[in-house]
Amino acid sequence: MFDHLNQPGLFGITNSNRDFTKKDAWGKNQFNNAFPIALACFMFSQNIKPIYIRLEKRNIEHNYFAVDQLFQINPLEAQAFFAFEHSYHPYTELIIGKTPAIDVVISNLQNSQIINAFEIKLTAIPDNTTANLLDNLQGCEIVIRPDTIVYLALSIAKVFQQNPLALLDILDPVCARIGDWEDATSIQPMIPLFCELLYTIFDCYQAAQIPILLQPIWKTQGKLSILHENCLDLFVWSNFALAKVFLDASIKPSEKSITRPERTTVWLIKMLYDFAQNGKIDYKRTLDRITFNLKNDKAFAASGMVTRKYMNSPELQNPRIKRHSIKHIIINGGQRYLSPERRLDSAIVSTPGLFEEIL
Repeated sequence: MFDHLNQPGLFGITNSNRDFTKKDAWGKNQFNNAFPIALACFMFSQNIKPIYIRLEKRNIEHNYFAVDQLFQINPLEAQAFFAFEHSYHPYTELIIGKTPAIDVVISNLQNSQIINAFEIKLTAIPDNTTANLLDNLQGCEIVIRPDTIVYLALSIAKVFQQNPLALLDILDPVCARIGDWEDATSIQPMIPLFCELLYTIFDCYQAAQIPILLQPIWKTQGKLSILHENCLDLFVWSNFALAKVFLDASIKPSEKSITRPERTTVWLIKMLYDFAQNGKIDYKRTLDRITFNLKNDKAFAASGMVTRKYMNSPELQNPRIKRHSIKHIIINGGQRYLSPERRLDSAIVSTPGLFEEIL
């Protein structure tokens, strides 16, 4: 907790499990999930609503979602508490083993109630694949970790907690045919069917989709490490919309080996099928055993060429928060605690006059 008037900190984060008056709370990983929460708080103070990416009849739809509705608490009130990289306990009863940490858990200090939780992905626009394109064609890469898929599965399982047989009725006609979930040869032809099963769930329970991932964007001047004048905005993905990204990449199975998006589709189906049968998700067993010879460092990644079709909007092309506002988000000298990675390519590109001829 910090003195908002004269101590270094981040806008709106008055109560949290990090002390932003200390330098060790400003490391790269800490900053990447704390700054987006401060951005959301600042947007709330300016009455600017994040863009909500949701699924509507299998198509992406954009709405606006007020931050206090998103967080389910006024983020600037004294009772709002932000726990970073913390387990979300409301899912504990749905899982075997320890619930994995999620980027932020929001609770109410007044009644000690845990309110909501989100994964966070701070992303740059443009990425390498779109840096040379016009603004309306640029996009940002997003990399999703396996634990995000666990939370995606849990968010869907929660819908069926009181009636797992309804989920089993959807999944069993296909999943009961699987003899070995670890055998890529038998699983690969089933992946389009898995995609259809998930879309069936989304169609029947469309109203149950919830926000799961906060994706702030920060825009630079092309490939330069210089912020664009209009540089910040916030997108929010529903669980169903996020699933659509890897389902779209899985619906037509690859001719070669199983890809990461396809494996992620299998992971999600297997975790939901386990829940439908047993009322619990053994996520660690699923992630550890269903690998298809792929590393488990990430679930999948989507380049800016891919993400722009889901995120394309006036806010993607022209973010609403200007760079001069950053001094109102990082407050009281907090920027002095930042220690950015020292990258040679960034230093070369950003150093003025480096390649000018000396006469």
